[in-house]
Amino acid sequence: MYITYIKSMNKILNTPHLIFWSAIPITLTIGLSFRDSTLDINIHDTYFITSQLYIAYLISILFGVLGLGYWVLIICKRKLIKELSILHIISTLGGVLGILISSLVFKDMTMKIEVWNLTLTILAMILILGQVFYLLQICIALFRKGDKINRM
Repeated sequence: MYITYIKSMNKILNTPHLIFWSAIPITLTIGLSFRDSTLDINIHDTYFITSQLYIAYLISILFGVLGLGYWVLIICKRKLIKELSILHIISTLGGVLGILISSLVFKDMTMKIEVWNLTLTILAMILILGQVFYLLQICIALFRKGDKINRM
């Protein structure tokens, strides 16, 4: 059982594009379910208000581009670093899900705007950090010499 789990985890980590592409319909379903709800962000004296549906569209585009990048690396037979893939997947999906879920959960609660802004800022920083891991993964995979995967 444990060996089967390890093999399935290795298969998932060898094809991270499938994770992001399979997250697109889930994100769009969440966006369509809450299309009437809005995300309000207060930065100093400016309020940014957008629909959850538009956020879901943007996140789906992000997931599509990330999946495309991983897919191109796999097609070019470039070896991925599993640790960077894990960090990128967890921070990206965790940041996105955290922003979507917290905007729905905290919407109806009466809480201070400072706490809400701090929560969004931390989740956005986690999401941005994930993209740094992604860029690092792409650069390392492209510029490594003699580290191609031999697939049959």
